[in-house]
Amino acid sequence: MALENAKLMAFRPADIPVAYTARDYVLYSIAIGIGMGPVDANPLRFVDARRIAAFPTRATTLGWLGRLTDPEFGIDERMVVLANRPGNAFHCSTAKRGEIAFTSGLARLRSNA
Repeated sequence: MALENAKLMAFRPADIPVAYTARDYVLYSIAIGIGMGPVDANPLRFVDARRIAAFPTRATTLGWLGRLTDPEFGIDERMVVLANRPGNAFHCSTAKRGEIAFTSGLARLRSNA
């Protein structure tokens, strides 16, 4: 099935509300392999909930546009690669827990099919 470029570019999803806690930061960091080296104490700040710090790539997962899987768009989600998200803008550091809303959309499409 071919991509439906016009439908994709016209798609304006609702804001994505996100609530997160220190536990979410820990789970994300462990999932990407942070803290696996028992000798290096520096990465522990990403997996120790008592002194948690957000790993820099964590923010890119919070407002993920996973809702583009509707068959009308012609997207095979197994073939999707998130290559670059230059529009991500955080105007302050993220707190250890909180609630935020992401506004997202597509700026450009590229298909190698």
